[in-house]
Amino acid sequence: FDIPRWRLGNTWSLTLCTACCEWPNREMSDQEAQENELLALSSIYDDSVFTAEEDGTGGQFCAMIELPENFQIKAPTPPGESENKANFIPVKYLPPIILHFQYPADYPSCHAPEFTLSCKWLTLQQLTMLCTHLDELWTENPGMEILFTWAQYLQEEALTTLGISDVLDLTWVEEKLKLKSNRRQKKDDKIDVRKRKEIGTV
Repeated sequence: FDIPRWRLGNTWSLTLCTACCEWPNREMSDQEAQENELLALSSIYDDSVFTAEEDGTGGQFCAMIELPENFQIKAPTPPGESENKANFIPVKYLPPIILHFQYPADYPSCHAPEFTLSCKWLTLQQLTMLCTHLDELWTENPGMEILFTWAQYLQEEALTTLGISDVLDLTWVEEKLKLKSNRRQKKDDKIDVRKRKEIGTV
């Protein structure tokens, strides 16, 4: 259960299952717990941070990371400059880590919410690390409402888990773009030149 399944791009999905409890009338209690949790989160966070689905079966949380002072990103080297020259850019904010969740019918008594994590500045490996830690938080708090704990962790401790202190290395983005470009070039090389001309005249 500790291996996340990926959807699209930098989005990972992880579902955690625990031994299910068979309590009488627990379905109604779970539903009430879910409604109360969504109501509490809506009262804590504004709509730009937390939104609940209209049917009450899930929602989305945008975790705005608390950055330390003098935080920088290590960006890819601009075109025309030496690749050995470091390009550090000070930043005060980063795009959020987005947690999208869906309630199973037996949450929180038996199962954790199903969820996906996505983020523009994290690799798939880094997202996997965060998913694993959310898994561990549920294991430590089985049968309890977990979303606030998850939200606080993503906002306050995600960087520590990833080993990021004052510099975020984004040089991997350039390598990813080069890889995509090479794949596109190889695909174009397989196109018949006559077909390419036809495409160009349409």
